Amino acid sequence: MRKFLKDYKPFIVSFLISITIFGSMFFIIYTFYSAKSNEQSAHMKVDDIPINNYYSPKLEDNLTFVLMCCEEENSNPSAYFLMHFNVIPNTCTVIKVSPNTYTNYYDMNKTIEEFYKYGGMKMASGAISNIFDLTSDVYIKMTMDQIKDFCNYFTGFKFELNNDIQTDMFSFQKGKQNMDGLRIASLLLDEKFNQKSELISSFLNLQFNKEVPKKLDDFYDFFYQNSTTNLSRVRLSEINKPIVRFFRNSDDKFIPYTLDTIQKNNFYYPNSDTIKNITEKIKKESVEPNA
Repeated sequence: MRKFLKDYKPFIVSFLISITIFGSMFFIIYTFYSAKSNEQSAHMKVDDIPINNYYSPKLEDNLTFVLMCCEEENSNPSAYFLMHFNVIPNTCTVIKVSPNTYTNYYDMNKTIEEFYKYGGMKMASGAISNIFDLTSDVYIKMTMDQIKDFCNYFTGFKFELNNDIQTDMFSFQKGKQNMDGLRIASLLLDEKFNQKSELISSFLNLQFNKEVPKKLDDFYDFFYQNSTTNLSRVRLSEINKPIVRFFRNSDDKFIPYTLDTIQKNNFYYPNSDTIKNITEKIKKESVEPNA
């Protein structure tokens, strides 16, 4: 027996080493393809969702996020928008919030701009959503170039301006104006322009239509390339059905608001009446059909 082990020891050692190597290779390959499969599941093709596939709206599918617009990647945002996607009425509320809005969050009194400087996108997003007694799930930041490219992904449109306005780049006259990506970005980043939520809502109402689901995966890719966000593809896959349902809604589904402020002692406090009107409307619509 000892002679047998001695004669075949090199073979046995080689055999065990081979098993170990092949076993490791199998484990690595299995892990890779499992991860690939999970990624593909998370990035589910929207075309796989039939139009007549039944979807029952659930409050857990609501999505609240804050959009921040800035000149460049490292500059502070000059425009903030709270956007609340409500699956029950199948609408999205768009609320423009000024950077100088003074509010309380985590026992701190600061402007939205100061909250951003203190804790970045997450802190500013939390402070804004807290004004309306909401919790923001997502924050998105886009630079001027990214806003331009995002808007140019779609076609241009006409928007009616209430007043003449001069931005850093364009001179706009009162009345209907042709809008492309650069013009939209120029207006959104201009402090004097007071129709920002209306501009966003009008643009998205026109462009976010039933045609988008046909190329929604390409749109998702383009969105991630042109923004900084904590919104994951997994989260998107979880709400694919309500998103597709939302795009197929032919009505005006983006509803614009502006949070006006009241100046007191050099601070601009949110108007409590405006907050009450908006929050009551959101709560009234956030009732499940079978509740």
